[in-house]
Amino acid sequence: MDQTNLHKRWNAAKLQKLLNRLTNRLDRRFIVFSVFIVISTIFWFLIKLEEEYQSDIRFPVRFTNFPENKVMVGEVPREVQLEVRSRGYKLLEYKLNNIILPLVIDLNAYPLKLDSRDDNGGLFLLTRDLKYVIEKQLSSEVEVVEINPDTLFFEFASRIRKQVKVASNINIEPAKQFMKTSEIRIDPDSIYISGPSNILDTIKAVKTEEKTFNNLTENFNREIALNETDDVRYSRNSVIIQQQIEEYTEAQVSIPIEPINVPDSLILRPFPEAVNVKCFVTLEDYEKIMPAAFEAVVDYTTISKESDQLKVVLAESPSFARQIRLTPEFCDYIIEKK
Repeated sequence: MDQTNLHKRWNAAKLQKLLNRLTNRLDRRFIVFSVFIVISTIFWFLIKLEEEYQSDIRFPVRFTNFPENKVMVGEVPREVQLEVRSRGYKLLEYKLNNIILPLVIDLNAYPLKLDSRDDNGGLFLLTRDLKYVIEKQLSSEVEVVEINPDTLFFEFASRIRKQVKVASNINIEPAKQFMKTSEIRIDPDSIYISGPSNILDTIKAVKTEEKTFNNLTENFNREIALNETDDVRYSRNSVIIQQQIEEYTEAQVSIPIEPINVPDSLILRPFPEAVNVKCFVTLEDYEKIMPAAFEAVVDYTTISKESDQLKVVLAESPSFARQIRLTPEFCDYIIEKK
């Protein structure tokens, strides 16, 4: 029994060894065959790429030199479809290239024809007239067979010119203890714009870009770009924005309250007789703050039964004083006969 089992095991090992040899031979033959197939396919593909083919390829287009004093309105053709003939490898290059440079068409080089069907005076161009200039922009190995569409249509409007104001669209915020001491100055404060009349009629002013500048501690002087408008040309694309910013301090003076519009037969006595004036001024102007620079009044004609007080109004103040505050804002009064 032991000899029989030993004999069976020996036969099984011998059979497994034989099968392994056959498998290894088959694997090597399959690998050699596969490599041969791959090399043959590559050679076949290279041979086919050397042959000529025709294919359709879409190209972007860019138009230059529009007619003088005219502006394009409506949609401009953005691409054309070319049926081209070339060797396979060149066509494959165009097909696989995701970024194809646009074909540049100089409209000054071609006579645009009037479209009799368009009441607005539209123009058109036959694409067959573009074949030569398009082929020059492609590889010398490429022949243009056909261009689609066969006609490109254009719609122009007369270009007009007018002068408009420039409006600031920026926000200037001084730092703490600093203040704006002038209005915003724009240089130049107006520009010339040109474009279709239907667009220019709606433009009353040209705005700068919207920007905010915070925590400024010195005079503002910057070049700011203008907001662009489609189909409109600007005589310039930016302006200089200026505004004075200075450090400030608080000043305070006390001034008498003066009655006005009082009948000659009466005397109006305000209580209190003086009012405190607080304001912000630059350090340079601080010494100029004096009581004589201000005038506070109460108006007899504003007396009413609804109130037993009069509002104190600041009638005079220096131009350099900012954020002026009066204390008190209302006062009591008595009226006496002379």
